[in-house]
Amino acid sequence: MPLYRDAGKTAPEIAPFFLEPGELEVVVDPNDWFMGTRISGGEINDEYSVLELQKTGELLALFPEKVHQSAVYQEVSTHHQTQLSLADRIPSFRYTTHAEETEVDFDTDRIIGTLAELNNNRPVYLKIWGTWCAPCRAEFPSIRKVEEKFRGGDLEFAYICIESREEDWREMVTSEKLRGQHYLFSSELTGRLAAEINLRTVPRYLLIDGSGEIIDYNAPKPSDEGLSSLLGELGE
Repeated sequence: MPLYRDAGKTAPEIAPFFLEPGELEVVVDPNDWFMGTRISGGEINDEYSVLELQKTGELLALFPEKVHQSAVYQEVSTHHQTQLSLADRIPSFRYTTHAEETEVDFDTDRIIGTLAELNNNRPVYLKIWGTWCAPCRAEFPSIRKVEEKFRGGDLEFAYICIESREEDWREMVTSEKLRGQHYLFSSELTGRLAAEINLRTVPRYLLIDGSGEIIDYNAPKPSDEGLSSLLGELGE
């Protein structure tokens, strides 16, 4: 159902959400309705907020043409087109729980620099991990909390998974509800990355500034109490 605000002379503003069992948290910024409205606290709403932009277009395409004139279809379609037009300006739309960015052409001689360019020279908190790595998985609850705290700002979160099967990687990223940008590296890319940053074990965390320079080769892990203040300084 929609959370609705009458915007007066402009078009009404709507934030769709689902009624589901549990305690929902609704955050509304009256000065910035589109960017400042968030509904969370339930599994369906949390998942919907991530998948909406990515999947709505696919779902709309499944409806037969005779449905296209219905009020519900037109409202959803208009909302989706608005999101697409604003996607580049809204940081939260860069996040996904689905690991689908496997076709990125990384420059094998400067992997970290390529990552910075992909993020439009924004600072990046990078996690290098493997699906088989228990300490990597143990940090997932903490990194979800950290990402939630900094979502919407200039700081980006990226994950590079190494030495893992694609099906295991995709399943884990989705089941663990990991937002951010996800990359599965081949053996060749892993070797190049290891040489570039002297990678010997995982998990490994790096802080990268907007120019692509590594400012911390061994950044604090997500459960470290000092990470938030460090990320706050990086994102300023």
